[in-house]
Amino acid sequence: MIAFVANAKFMGSGKSDTVVAGGENASILARAIGAQHWPLLSINEYLIRSKVVFGAAIKRLIYFPNGELFFHPESNFAEATKIMLESIEMLADCNDVKIMILPVLRHCGYPDISQKFIAWFKEQSKDDDRFIGDKEIDEKKLVNWINATPRDTTSTEYVNDEGIATKAGIKRLGEYLNQLGDAFKVNVAQERFKNDQIQSESNGSVANGQVNVRDKPTSSSVWTNNSRDCHSNGFKTRGAARGKPQTSKSAAQEDCSAHRPAPYYLNKNRGRGNYRGR
Repeated sequence: MIAFVANAKFMGSGKSDTVVAGGENASILARAIGAQHWPLLSINEYLIRSKVVFGAAIKRLIYFPNGELFFHPESNFAEATKIMLESIEMLADCNDVKIMILPVLRHCGYPDISQKFIAWFKEQSKDDDRFIGDKEIDEKKLVNWINATPRDTTSTEYVNDEGIATKAGIKRLGEYLNQLGDAFKVNVAQERFKNDQIQSESNGSVANGQVNVRDKPTSSSVWTNNSRDCHSNGFKTRGAARGKPQTSKSAAQEDCSAHRPAPYYLNKNRGRGNYRGR
């Protein structure tokens, strides 16, 4: 691990050991797998922000390049691929991590450039196993797996017409990666379930809170449970014996009559008072 890189940026370790570098697709993928996102958005940012040192806990880097490098009227394909490769090597030099490079997804407005990029990416993958996407799963490469071939301008279930992956597309991409042996679970449905579960539990706690408020003993009921039970509205009790709560007024009165102490003037063992009376 490189301990010091002059003029390099730094990104601390988070809860995940994975960083996804790139533009909007990288951000979507990072959220889906719970990874950190390192933005590489504009052409000017690619080389400046690629000089970054990640925290020691970061072990894997998914490089998901932004289509802005290629898909604009003034794009120079050779220059764009050069910037992309320099960016990758800079990240590799600054960090001792496993790097996986995903292709730029096709843009329906630039089919020729999309096709040219796929051909270039295929050539790169022959000599560099970091380039992921040309390997076939069920006889399908990644662009076929997510229905995003350059000439296909009608299938937008997984990738929209501007090359941005949908939630279903990110899930599909995760399935592709998992079958390559890399354990990057991307389960958008599971994330939605978790969010619904959290919201449900939150609503349940509110409901339970209302029930608890209604069921919470008031001052009178606390007095009833923790003190003498004989206290009907008709009279007060002093020194009454403890007993089980009564269900009716008459029963309570009867119980109180049985256990209520005699008036003090009838008590023969009043001590000092009896002594005075003798």
